[in-house]
Amino acid sequence: NVHLQPYFSVEELYYLYSEEIEQYPNLQFQSQASMYNQLERYPNIIFSFKNGYRYHKINPDSELKNKLLRIFDNLPSGAYNMNWVFENNLSFMQSIDIRDGSELHYFCKKNNIITRNMTLRRNPEFVLGSLNKKDFILSEMKGFDGLLLDDFLINMKANPRGGESPRR
Repeated sequence: NVHLQPYFSVEELYYLYSEEIEQYPNLQFQSQASMYNQLERYPNIIFSFKNGYRYHKINPDSELKNKLLRIFDNLPSGAYNMNWVFENNLSFMQSIDIRDGSELHYFCKKNNIITRNMTLRRNPEFVLGSLNKKDFILSEMKGFDGLLLDDFLINMKANPRGGESPRR
């Protein structure tokens, strides 16, 4: 059904699959949850929070993995969102048929494409370095002590890994 529509929810896939194998009850999934668990195992299925599941024809070879790892290795320590990485590497993402940061996060998690100092958090967040997300954000907030929270948020959005504390 890859040409029927680009993305499917688990419910849609369960319905389509059940309809297709109606004559073979021994191939039927017991529930949508069991189908969801199976989707996690298929190498050519990718997930996006915005859109759902889709077929993804790219199987990561060592060259592709190394290119992604270099992107992450070139980032300073900090808390990140995969959407930021996606937007700053659009041509490469198009070449590997990744359509948003959520897909990139899922792709990296599913194919174990992480650096040694990288922790994948809830999709699409990840942290580089020794601090966890909470401790990193608290350390960044200390530089904004006595200033407006809006200034802190503007700085974090402009520089997702944190950045220079404002001068007083």
